[in-house]
Amino acid sequence: MNLFLLDGNTSLLENMVAINLLRKYGRNDAVYFYNKGIEVDFYVPDAGTAIQVCYDLDNSAGTFDREVKALLKIADVLECRHLLIITRDTERMLEMSGKKIEAIPVWKWLLNL
Repeated sequence: MNLFLLDGNTSLLENMVAINLLRKYGRNDAVYFYNKGIEVDFYVPDAGTAIQVCYDLDNSAGTFDREVKALLKIADVLECRHLLIITRDTERMLEMSGKKIEAIPVWKWLLNL
């Protein structure tokens, strides 16, 4: 896939997360891509989890703001007990607008899956 993309790191990371979510939760309406005015990479209703995936969470090109804003918006629309940003190597807990958002490296997320 890297051969066909200019910057495939995020796409490859999203693909890895999607495959592992489908393995864990199944394919029958267990994992959604939610895009009704809010673009969130994955929503898992059974787990009450909204997930954004980004390779690097720094604020270049507004990445940090975009990822956090989408999670905060979906938490207002759907029941989300866990807001998560999966990254290459960032780990920290954020508190924004009274909601907790966990940023976790993909390797750690995979081990806990």
